[in-house]
Formats: sequence, C-alpha cells, structure tokens
Amino acid sequence: TQERPTSVLRRNYGYALTRYGGYQMKLKSYDKAIQYFQDALEILSKFRVELPPVQTYLAETYFLKNNFDKALELANRNLISISGNNYNQQKENNLKLVDSIYTLQKNRELLLRTKDSLISFYLEKEKNITNKEFSKLESYLLLTEKQEEINAARLRYNTYLFLLVLVCIALIFFFV
Repeated sequence: TQERPTSVLRRNYGYALTRYGGYQMKLKSYDKAIQYFQDALEILSKFRVELPPVQTYLAETYFLKNNFDKALELANRNLISISGNNYNQQKENNLKLVDSIYTLQKNRELLLRTKDSLISFYLEKEKNITNKEFSKLESYLLLTEKQEEINAARLRYNTYLFLLVLVCIALIFFFV
C-alpha cells in the first residue's frame, strides 16, 4: 500500500516535468526542454500510457532545434509504438512532423508515403466520427420509436380507464 501514494506523486512529478519542458520549448530553450522531457520519460517509464505525448514533445523539440535526424528517428519510433486508435493526437503530430522533415529534406518518395499515411489517418478519423454520429442517430431513432410505443400504450391505458369510469358512472345512475 506504500507504493500507491508514491506512484501518484511520481506521475504528477512526471506531468510537471513535461509541462515545464513545454514551457522551456516555448521559450526556445531547447536543450533545457530536451532535458526536462528526458527526465519526464524516465519518471513516467512505469506509466506506459503517459509516454507517447512526452515522446512527441521530445521529437518536436529536436525538430525545432534543427536536429532533423534525431527528430525523424524519434517520430518514427513513436509512430511504431502508438497502436490502434489510441493517441490520435500524437499520431497526427508525429505524422506532421515527419512530413515537415521530408519536405525540408526534399525527399519526395518518403514525403509521398507520409502524405499517404496522413490521408489515411484523416480518412480513418473521419470514418470514426461518421460512425459515431450514425450510432448516435440510430440510438436516437430507437429511443424515439420506444417513446412512441410508450405513448401509444399510455393512450390505450387512458382510453380503457376512461371507459371504465364511464361504465361505473352509468352503473351508479342505473341502480340509483
């Protein structure tokens, strides 16, 4: 039970280092930013879900520092490690970073592949959004249909109740 508070503190310390690295990156203190991001990666190494954003920031920092080879290496490694539909923002950022590097290097063949990957990424993203919207629409239609059934059942119930009350009133007047 002693591990839990320590792990929360480690995670928060890793977040703080990441934020401070981002701050240093905005100040254009790229060497400091790199050091903070590397420290954050070390601290967050036990929290695998927290690594892709930090790795993306690190690659972007190397790019801003004009170390394109290191940025490309990190971005490609990030793209390989990111799987499925998790980390879509990091996937997009890494693809854009690779795209920018190949554009600057005028490497048309790899740039074309990267553009294809970006197009595929955006198409998949759009497809997921469309599927979610259709799913919401389908749910809304089903709910509307069920609401109509409930309203029809209420109307039947009220009609029967009204007829029962009329019959009771007629019987009372008949016997009085």
